[in-house]
Amino acid sequence: MIELIHKKKRVDYMYLKQDEKVIRTAVNKDAGLLLSWWNDGKVMEHAGFPKGLNLTKEQVLKQIALSSDLIELCILEFEGKPIGEMHYRINEGIATIGIKITEADYQNRGLGTSYTLIFIDYLFKTKSISKIILDTNLKNIRAQKLYEKVGFKKVKVNKDAWKDQLGNLQSSVDYEMTLDDYNKKNKELSEMSIAELWQLFPIFLVPYNIMWQHYFNQEKEFLLRKLKNEKIIRISHVGSTAIPNMMAKDIVDILLEVDMDLKELIKELESLDYILMNDKNNRLVFNKGYTKWGFNKKVFHLHVRKSFDHDELYFRDYLIENKKLAKEYESLKVKLGKEFKHDRDGYTSAKDEIANRITKEGKDFFHNKYEELSTDRLILRPISLVNISDVYNNFTKEITTYMYPKPADNINETNEVVTKMMEQRTNNTDYVYAILNKKNYEFIGLVGLHNLKTDMPELGIWTKKQSHGNHYGKEAIKGLITYAKELGYKKLVYPVDRRNIASKKIPLSCKGRLVNELELKKNNSGDILEIETYEIDLE
Repeated sequence: MIELIHKKKRVDYMYLKQDEKVIRTAVNKDAGLLLSWWNDGKVMEHAGFPKGLNLTKEQVLKQIALSSDLIELCILEFEGKPIGEMHYRINEGIATIGIKITEADYQNRGLGTSYTLIFIDYLFKTKSISKIILDTNLKNIRAQKLYEKVGFKKVKVNKDAWKDQLGNLQSSVDYEMTLDDYNKKNKELSEMSIAELWQLFPIFLVPYNIMWQHYFNQEKEFLLRKLKNEKIIRISHVGSTAIPNMMAKDIVDILLEVDMDLKELIKELESLDYILMNDKNNRLVFNKGYTKWGFNKKVFHLHVRKSFDHDELYFRDYLIENKKLAKEYESLKVKLGKEFKHDRDGYTSAKDEIANRITKEGKDFFHNKYEELSTDRLILRPISLVNISDVYNNFTKEITTYMYPKPADNINETNEVVTKMMEQRTNNTDYVYAILNKKNYEFIGLVGLHNLKTDMPELGIWTKKQSHGNHYGKEAIKGLITYAKELGYKKLVYPVDRRNIASKKIPLSCKGRLVNELELKKNNSGDILEIETYEIDLE
């Protein structure tokens, strides 16, 4: 939303605000800043002044003083910092405008598009104009793409029309946008037909962008902060933007797994600028970053699912693992992107066969690593964000007496530990499970298979005090040993403090043999552990 403020001291003072972006009337205190920009040859080169304008401060102040309802010189601010200038002049119902992002650190970030759209909206909605016109240097390709993107039409190319300060002939391009063009372009997304939407949002693949992971991380933190929901199981970066070096649509796909009624999330997500696009088969799909002018700089597809509806994880992991298959898939996408440029449904359907094959092969290759395991009395469920509170409350000083870790000082530390465990599963280094009672899903503890990149992974377990004496630890370990056999391991190790009698009985019940009688090690609490190591043969 654009916020428009008129200052009381001057009714013609303009202040437009959209999120962190501001367009405001230039005032006398801006004279020094404008002087530095206008006298800088690098800033003014495209305008034909490679030596700068050579103005004085008094001349700049005169320009500022011209401000009126028909003439306005404006400063662009981003997060409170001046980064450029805009202006307009209205004559006989036609507004001539110009824009410069003058600070190099803020160029090539899509900000010019955003500021231009804000400016266009303001002029057409508050001024009695029939048209907006502008021109730019023919060599300034970036500016031309910006103007055409927001809806300006190229009217004329003025070849060798003028000379710059150095005497070089320069050419310019004239653009215009009529009120009718604006009204057509200004249709809300909900008012557009499918054909119009596909035209506005074409299938367009771009080279891999390392910023995609950064955008995901930012949005993940945003969702966790805003939703504050203990029913969130996992938020994952999926789709082609999650696969290093793969061409993809410039759209970050996010998978949000929850243990709740999906309908409860709709209003919350819509309040966060997500638009519900699809609601069927107990799955929700939201978009963010789609505007009536086209794509924003950051665009997201949010796939909201119930727990364990996450085939995309296998699809992603398998393409990361199998680079040859990733190239095959990428080549198909490039071909289909050209064939179905304005047919998103056709593009998606044409990929279904290979996507389903990749997912199935991924599940087989990774032995269903994201799924839960089951024993007679227990469910071993991959650890997730819903377990943070249980782990924090039950992983106490007493429980850790004979263990390496120490209890967390606060729940944020537990959050970090659980998040790391989830990342380790994705990276295939450690698989940690929450142990749940099959009858009532009560949390019992954690069990893990660690160091999976080695020939002999390590078993680990802890159970909360209230569950001791029920032999849940032994049952959970045996369930994990069965899974380790499926993964193809021949042996496992089980380190244990020799004073922990109950835990020592577990490897012995699995026919483990003692291979290292005593090793003294200091744990994270500063206490000395007396470690014995058992080896369990799986063959």
